[in-house]
Amino acid sequence: MKIVLIDEVKDLGIAGDVLDVKPGFARNYLIPQNFAVKASSAELARAESRRTDEVERRTRLNTEVEGFLDELQAEPLVMEVRVGPAGRLYGSVTAAEIAEAVGERISKDLDRHAGELAQPIRAVGVQEVRVRLAPDVFATLKVSVEPEGGLPPAPSSESDDEAIAEPTTDEAIAAEEQRIAEEAEAAAPAAEDDTPADELDQPTPEASTAEDDTAEDGASPDTGDSTQDEPADQDSTDEEAEPEDDDKE
Repeated sequence: MKIVLIDEVKDLGIAGDVLDVKPGFARNYLIPQNFAVKASSAELARAESRRTDEVERRTRLNTEVEGFLDELQAEPLVMEVRVGPAGRLYGSVTAAEIAEAVGERISKDLDRHAGELAQPIRAVGVQEVRVRLAPDVFATLKVSVEPEGGLPPAPSSESDDEAIAEPTTDEAIAAEEQRIAEEAEAAAPAAEDDTPADELDQPTPEASTAEDDTAEDGASPDTGDSTQDEPADQDSTDEEAEPEDDDKE
């Protein structure tokens, strides 16, 4: 299908170009989006003038922004955003926001798709972004994403270079077992010092045995004396009995 472009289409052409495209592409995209019209006799007659006007416009825009190239590339484009404690953004910095910031800096209205980003920026830092300043003028700018007010984010407990790796399951179990063993060892002396006072007053089994032996040793002399006295008592009985025998004789 033959069409005439009335606006620029990336990788396709500029206004005034006459092209043959697939019918579906023309009917479903180019014509509904006002990028092209059917190549009627009237539009074909106007195609050359459209192209001439477009070339003049592009030349003028290119000339206007060329003087800002050195200024833009000399200093980074600062984008202040809200960030969390770890430096992560609340949201992101998009290509449209970068294009708007560049346009404000050079006092020009840039297309919202002028910034070329593979994906939105989601962290603080400096990143290079290619920006289309004019139809045929491009600049690679340094975009510095910083916290609002220029203040650094709250420091995290660990720096990225000194971050402590998360322990594995086996390491965590071993550390817990070591902690329990150390606590038990530390509590052992304390348990010995906490012996009740009643237990301290009671004699030990060894002391009780010694006392019993002493008591037995003290009682043995008395037993010996009583045993030695028994024969003496028997002799006296015999002596008393002898006179009775004499009388009988």
